[in-house]
Amino acid sequence: MCLKSTSILVLSQEGLSIPKVAILIGGPDWPTSVLYAIMRLSLPQIILGTTPVVFLILPTFITGALLYMASLKDESGNPEFSWAGTVSTITASLTALVQFGSMIVAAYYLEQTADKRVDEVAAIADDLEVKKADDEAAYLNKCYREVTQWHDIPVTPKLLLQTSVACIVTSCYIFQLFSSLCFTEHTLTDSIDDNLQGNVGNLFLPLGWVATGLFIASVLLLYFFISWGKRHARHLVNATAPKPEEEAVGYGSTNDPTDIDLHSAEIEDSHADELVQSKNDNSATYSTNHQSGFQRTPSSSSKF
Repeated sequence: MCLKSTSILVLSQEGLSIPKVAILIGGPDWPTSVLYAIMRLSLPQIILGTTPVVFLILPTFITGALLYMASLKDESGNPEFSWAGTVSTITASLTALVQFGSMIVAAYYLEQTADKRVDEVAAIADDLEVKKADDEAAYLNKCYREVTQWHDIPVTPKLLLQTSVACIVTSCYIFQLFSSLCFTEHTLTDSIDDNLQGNVGNLFLPLGWVATGLFIASVLLLYFFISWGKRHARHLVNATAPKPEEEAVGYGSTNDPTDIDLHSAEIEDSHADELVQSKNDNSATYSTNHQSGFQRTPSSSSKF
């Protein structure tokens, strides 16, 4: 959340500052682009601020061109551009440096903003819909981890996962140890018509098809296992989700005494005490009247 709030502060600045351009270029592509749309930033300004990305693309383009030039050979079989291989190594290093440097610059300005504008970062409220979705996803992942504990998994899902692991391990060893028996030798600059007789499938040798089949089987078995786990995780989520009346009242489980229950019990006790007190008062009045009448009887009979 701190990274998102800090990015919002930087991107919401007017104009094109160095920190803003650094995030536009060096920030992660998908999250940054989505943040643009959420904030409804000016599209022309964003396009203009992203223009310096050309300096990140240019070294990559040059490296690819030099690699192609290094693969070209003349009629005698000698490299046509013998210097291209060496220069391509330099440009490849420059490409890595530029790509990594852009991320470092973006991270630097984000950290500076987070340190200097702490109160503003903290004042940015969470998006309620996004927070709700994140909480639901986190709880679903928690339930998924619970239902996929190894000692709780039934036999069939265990077999799916174990077979998937065995397939992928076998496939990797075949590719690594017997790669020459798996694929036909083919480079990026080779012609498919000349080297593979116009059929891309000729790239695979018989053992290569076996290893590829094991890889596909591993992926499918893992998919079935994950689907089983997600289905049971959703069942657990539905079983443990709070009931609507509990969410409305907000007092938690109905098995525990709530404030309303306690208040009702206090009222009932109070009514019971008043009833007992009333009965006691009535009994005392009756006893007094009875004794008074008993004492008046002799005096009345003495008159006769």
